Amino acid sequence: MANREQVVRDLDRVIGLIKTDAKDIPAETKQQMMKETIHHFNEYVSPGWLQYRKSVSSETDGDVVLEWEDGGSYFYGLNGEKFLDCLGGFGIYTAGHSEPEIVDVVKAQLNRQGLHSQELIDPLRGYLAKAVADITPGDLKQCFFTNGGAEAVEMALKLARFKTGGRWYISTIRAFHGKTAGSLSVGGKSTYRGALPPPGAAGDPRGVRQRRRHAHRHREPGGRGREDRRRHPGAHPGGGRHHRAPAGLPEGGPQDLR
Repeated sequence: MANREQVVRDLDRVIGLIKTDAKDIPAETKQQMMKETIHHFNEYVSPGWLQYRKSVSSETDGDVVLEWEDGGSYFYGLNGEKFLDCLGGFGIYTAGHSEPEIVDVVKAQLNRQGLHSQELIDPLRGYLAKAVADITPGDLKQCFFTNGGAEAVEMALKLARFKTGGRWYISTIRAFHGKTAGSLSVGGKSTYRGALPPPGAAGDPRGVRQRRRHAHRHREPGGRGREDRRRHPGAHPGGGRHHRAPAGLPEGGPQDLR
């Protein structure tokens, strides 16, 4: 554990960098930032990020591109590298990066009030909820605002159970809904679920709930049951692979699912 004075000095330096345009940051400082960022991700974030992000292997000084500025349809590296953004932050940049009109409104709000205290009624939340309801098809009108996609999926799962009284969900192979316990339980990517499916999750480790008829159960001479892996009409399209139905699935199978 570092002492308090050292932490404060480090953060003061970072704040100074935040307030500095990339063109005004000295070359030696940029080199230091690259080395520090790789070290910080390895030690304090996750080494997996360095393996996953293609920018780490780009042909630049320090073998890493540090994203530092943006604007419109582009974002820029610390050394001025220009990238056309075809991902859009998984949907958060549908209006572009640093759209001037949005930035002006955000600045105005920050100058007036940074965050709502959660104590009194917030009028802006009401205005936003009405605007969303006005452009939403059908009779949907009440809003529950979340911090991200995984939290939205968690709320959708709870609302579905509350509304229908059901217990099961149907997911698909390679589906991705987030990395929280609930969203992972209906996800179909073993890369994220790994060997530890969320508590209460059952069935195929990729999150796909298969019909019981995909694998017929019969008894061995010793009385122990096993799954007959023979392929049957209607089995899922993943070749000859079959998976155990979730423990506790009603005998009626998925036709009883809501």
